[in-house]
Amino acid sequence: MSYSPSFSAAQSAAAPATVVFTDDSTGADAAIVGRRIYVTDNQGNAVVPSGTSTSYIDWPLADNPLTVANLLPNDLACNVDVQWLDVSDGVLYELDEDYPFVENNKQFYFYLLQQLALYPSTLQDTNYLSNLEQYWAFITGGINAISIGNDISNSQNLINMATEMLQNETKYF
Repeated sequence: MSYSPSFSAAQSAAAPATVVFTDDSTGADAAIVGRRIYVTDNQGNAVVPSGTSTSYIDWPLADNPLTVANLLPNDLACNVDVQWLDVSDGVLYELDEDYPFVENNKQFYFYLLQQLALYPSTLQDTNYLSNLEQYWAFITGGINAISIGNDISNSQNLINMATEMLQNETKYF
């Protein structure tokens, strides 16, 4: 059976700075001895945990899934490039995917909904409702910019707008 590389990356709900990478490739290739993960932001800058001296994250074959703590400083639109390597660190297979990591904003949005459930009269505040709708549009827009439009830059712009609302709660909510 030929080798078909595949992976997924998911932001942890419990710790949004953490990303879990799962190799769900099919087939076999005895020449594969290791993997590397390159995570870059929409500007092409390497995203690695602090203290990492390389622009990539080493992914040993024995570790699947791989949990990388403290990877994301905040919500980001990222390109994730995984390389499957031979004994000489030559690239045998490579696959890259764009991901909208927006867990911080999604959790804050849910918090706002919980508050709304406790105080439904808040809906009478037109600005609150308008801002809530706009906030959700930014979050889902950031996700859809990648999943529908394959546009990592637009995704990051929308994520930045959502994050600005999150960081200025008293101004918007």
